[in-house]
Amino acid sequence: MVIRKIAPEENIEISKLRSVAYNSRKDFSDPQKAALGYETVRAVFDDCGRPAATLCTEPYTVTFNGSQAQLAGVGAVASLPQERGRGHVRKLFGHCLREMREEGQILSYLFPFSNPLYRKFGYELANIKQNIIIPLSAFGHLDGQPGRAELMEYGRDIGDIRQIYAACVQNRNLAAVRSDKQWREMFEHDKYSELISTYIWYGADGRPAAYLSFDSSAGNDMTVRETAFNDIAALKSLLGFLSRFHPYYKTLRGDVPGFIDWTLLAEEPIVVESKLKTSGMCRVVDVEKVLAYTRHREANACVNIGVTDDFLDFNNGVFALSFEGGQTSVKRTDAEPDLVCTARSLAAFATGFVSLEQACRYGMASVTGKRELLYSLFPKKEIFMTETY
Repeated sequence: MVIRKIAPEENIEISKLRSVAYNSRKDFSDPQKAALGYETVRAVFDDCGRPAATLCTEPYTVTFNGSQAQLAGVGAVASLPQERGRGHVRKLFGHCLREMREEGQILSYLFPFSNPLYRKFGYELANIKQNIIIPLSAFGHLDGQPGRAELMEYGRDIGDIRQIYAACVQNRNLAAVRSDKQWREMFEHDKYSELISTYIWYGADGRPAAYLSFDSSAGNDMTVRETAFNDIAALKSLLGFLSRFHPYYKTLRGDVPGFIDWTLLAEEPIVVESKLKTSGMCRVVDVEKVLAYTRHREANACVNIGVTDDFLDFNNGVFALSFEGGQTSVKRTDAEPDLVCTARSLAAFATGFVSLEQACRYGMASVTGKRELLYSLFPKKEIFMTETY
């Protein structure tokens, strides 16, 4: 058995594997097209050189505690039915997680079909979105705010959108710091041929303040692709404008960030339909480097954090997390820990998906000393993530 990156000509066999695993149609008529994306593919090959299991890893830069960190997005995990139960996927993850660490990717993220399965590999739930259905008429009372809305035309410079996005995600975690290519993929759509629209709200001062991109190709509804805003006042103004599309457009719907309270935006909260939806799992790839992103600016302090990782042995140990002169340092120590947790639970409270206080309350972690300080270091934070892998 060998685990490695694949060659371009092997991508057809990988696609065949996925076709069997997912029961999906594939077209191999164009070998050049079939080879696209091979650089991201890792696979387990049996002793005869045939692929038995595979996954893709995509490098991302994301926002993390007011800074930026490297994250590996994992997708297209698949194995042949006749090869299942032999530990191929487990070995593949072990190989890839070590590769991520070598490449400086301190976090990993995926969208699972089964949370319990990927917990075995050290991943933990890290985001919840809302799936909403709200009549557009519910926002009519917000219309008439000072400012204006503009439809973003195809080919237009998207600098205003990028500015709004940067302001929106600045203090939120796990938002992609997009490349030019990723921005084009997100927003270079023709409203008239694809029925994908993006409206930008400009405040009374003429500055870009909010946007909402939606797909209306499935009918007379606005299915949200992404929304971002400088503040709630800007979002309210944009929603007020969008209410003018009623009655031809019926509802605003789709997956939106979990931190928006739509009952405080609709005039009649009873019409708001909102369902919680799990939206991915995070994995701490390098405990020491993740802890180094912790911020504490009030005074000099030190806490010892004990971490156990059943899957990656290099993450096991007690880490002294120190703050002095506005700087954070992390080193291994033999001292007794003030906090004990698994790498899985660390992923949940280090990203801010839950606070450390919540994690302790639900038995995900245990604090034995310096409780007040530790709780202040790991508060709940808002997660913003549109990308999927």
